[in-house]
Amino acid sequence: MEEEYSNIDKKFVYKRFSKEIGLFSFYIIAYIFLTPIFSTTYMSSYEFGEYSLAYKIVYMYFTALILRCKYYTGWKLSHTTMSLSGITFGRAINKETGKEEMSLEKAKTFDFYGVEIEPNPKKKITVSKTRN
Repeated sequence: MEEEYSNIDKKFVYKRFSKEIGLFSFYIIAYIFLTPIFSTTYMSSYEFGEYSLAYKIVYMYFTALILRCKYYTGWKLSHTTMSLSGITFGRAINKETGKEEMSLEKAKTFDFYGVEIEPNPKKKITVSKTRN
């Protein structure tokens, strides 16, 4: 087991850590700055009720997305600390090349792009069900 961890490429780890910390920062900043704009209390106001259905749907979608950023922040922070501790390090076979290479995907908390941005509902469900 020690051999596996002693052969870890430090540049690979730092690059991954930078990405994780960047996403963590993005989620927390989005939550802090966009929560006042997309407020849940505004949805219960009389003024909100006078807007069109399309506006209400878009507003509620973004409000729910911003609220989920709170949870994404926690998940990303936990994944970052797991990556730094070495829990997620390992070797995996690359599907494209077929070669064994370094991977940090032993433990994956969530896939933001696969769940939030994927337009195909079937793929969204598949991504959310098939976590490592």
